[in-house]
Amino acid sequence: MTDLLSLDMLSDGEEVEVVKLAGGRGLVTRLAEMGITPGTRVKIIRRIGSKGPVEIYVRGSTLALGWGVARRIMVKRVK
Repeated sequence: MTDLLSLDMLSDGEEVEVVKLAGGRGLVTRLAEMGITPGTRVKIIRRIGSKGPVEIYVRGSTLALGWGVARRIMVKRVK
């Protein structure tokens, strides 16, 4: 079984694959509009503090996600 982590638990430079989105329909729709869907690869650019925003690179774009949103994105590490 693959160990799942939330996006906010990762370190700068890590690459992961989105496995599941743990939120309501509105959040899942908003993330999908930003290109964050299961199966998508994401690279952590930087985290600002332990509960600050997480800057990511996804599908050719750089996005900043709040800590509360980032912790609802479940991922697995890419080898």
